[in-house]
Amino acid sequence: MQDLVLVKDSLKLIEPVSEENRLNYHQKFKCPIRWLEHFLQSCFITNFEFIKKLDEAFRPIFEVYVGKKLDWQNIKICLVPYDSDFNMFRDPKNNNYIYVLTCNIGNRNMGIVNGNIIWYINIPEMEVDFFNNEFKHDINAIWVPEKKYAQETLNLFPKHIEKISKLKFKSKLKFSVYSWLDSMPHEGKFAITLENIDDKEKVSEVLGYGLGKWNTQTNQARTSGDLSLERGYCHKITFDGIADNIAYWYIDAGSAHDGIHEFLLKELSNSGIKIKSVQIQML
Repeated sequence: MQDLVLVKDSLKLIEPVSEENRLNYHQKFKCPIRWLEHFLQSCFITNFEFIKKLDEAFRPIFEVYVGKKLDWQNIKICLVPYDSDFNMFRDPKNNNYIYVLTCNIGNRNMGIVNGNIIWYINIPEMEVDFFNNEFKHDINAIWVPEKKYAQETLNLFPKHIEKISKLKFKSKLKFSVYSWLDSMPHEGKFAITLENIDDKEKVSEVLGYGLGKWNTQTNQARTSGDLSLERGYCHKITFDGIADNIAYWYIDAGSAHDGIHEFLLKELSNSGIKIKSVQIQML
């Protein structure tokens, strides 16, 4: 690090933002990678493609450091005002730009370590544009801890646990479904991994159509008095954002919780949307 030449400090790397634009930013932009959210929001980054590439490069590096595959849903980056920094250097040996982010990583209820996330593109003088949502380069990432941490501290980091399916379906689905639940909870979520995240609007349409189709039969049952058609009423399905390239839908299943999940999954399976997997979660 001592041979590197400082090119830009955080004041030059981060564009100045007015108070009004700060509010607009937080309302408009949602980080696609949950654990990097504080970094993105602190620097008002809008280049999500870069964020995805940084995540892809850094995760395996940090997991080797900790010594296990991690549950990144419960890990966060934190830029502490008095102890964080963000600079861009030039390596005089090859003229590559080296980015150094001083931060801590972890969870206050589990393990936390301080150190530097370092990344670079192996092209001379290739700078990252943090505010243009295009990024096609590979990133090389390095983790340099502030000090040598005891293994007891690293052991506190949450371990990734494989999802286990307990659900059985009458009809065959075109994707895997994972859950610890036997039926849809009264309030829960579908966490859907799509082959193309841009298909989220199509998923919303299918789920909305399925909701209407399900409730129409229940309405007919209650109007006609034919209890054989009664299957409960599902109150609401709403899109709940994207995190780590997984799209979430909030479902208030109401009295339809016993059966609605399989019905909706069948609608998704028949829709032709390319889905890798669905996880049913309880709030």
